[in-house]
Amino acid sequence: MDGDWEPPMIDNPKCKGVSGCGAWKKPLIPNPLYKGKWVRPRIPNPAYKGVWTARLIENPNYFEPKPFEGLAPITVIGIELWTMSQNIIFDNILVCESEELAAEVAKQTYTVRRAEDARLAASQGKGSGILQGIIDAANEKPWLWVVYVLCILIPIILIGVCCFGRKSNADIAGQRKKTDAPDMDDEIPNLVDDEEDEKDMDEAEIDQKDDGSTSEPEVVNVEAEDAGPSKKSPTMTKRRVRRE
Repeated sequence: MDGDWEPPMIDNPKCKGVSGCGAWKKPLIPNPLYKGKWVRPRIPNPAYKGVWTARLIENPNYFEPKPFEGLAPITVIGIELWTMSQNIIFDNILVCESEELAAEVAKQTYTVRRAEDARLAASQGKGSGILQGIIDAANEKPWLWVVYVLCILIPIILIGVCCFGRKSNADIAGQRKKTDAPDMDDEIPNLVDDEEDEKDMDEAEIDQKDDGSTSEPEVVNVEAEDAGPSKKSPTMTKRRVRRE
């Protein structure tokens, strides 16, 4: 694609020899008397003294405050510091007015001692590792210990719930089927009716003996099945039924 189509242009013979085609503009001719934008003429003021300012008068009570002139010579320095860091020691205190002198003294004392302390810590295996950095950060900000404990306990709790959580209903039902344990929806066998049937059976046998009959009843074992299609009652009851 070469872009939107544009109709071809042809030269207009009427535009040749004139100012050209397009929007018409008024023709301009040079003005030999033009001197630029007009401004108001100014004449010099012999009494001009510059920008006016308010006059100042002398104050006989003016003075420059110097609060440190009445101080006695400094012999003791007291430092009050609130910090959570341990083992802070202040020594080699220098009081001066020159920043260059203070930097030179620090270079000769503090810089040398700091390099020596770093070398000693490295030789003792006290490098600034990740664990040491975490401990140092918690010492400076004690609330970080709470964050560390939560970061450790939450994954442990989640893993315990996922791996050793409560068994599902399917697992419980399967375990009951294996051990033949009674379930909540199992029917309770009616043992009272069975006992009454046995009593009636015994009475019938006694009556038969009294009559002198030698025919023995046929005993059939009937197992009480559960109402469910796939479950059997854990306690099986037997009935003796006499058939005439």
